[in-house]
Amino acid sequence: MVVEVAFLIAYRAYTGRGLPTRQVFTAVGAGAGLFLALRFALADPSQTGPIALFLMLALAAHLLDLHARWGNRR
Repeated sequence: MVVEVAFLIAYRAYTGRGLPTRQVFTAVGAGAGLFLALRFALADPSQTGPIALFLMLALAAHLLDLHARWGNRR
């Protein structure tokens, strides 16, 4: 994921095209939250606290991403 973020930011800086840096971090943050929730669910499904926490963080990142992408449409 770190390589992907670095590539997307460098691509934006070099070409001026692509996602803005904030949107890169929100999109990757949502994916990271889902991956971490899956990791905890597979490792020990009885511990629902960390699973719920990472799912809520993923949801928050998704909502921020949607707001950044759709917030300017008026």
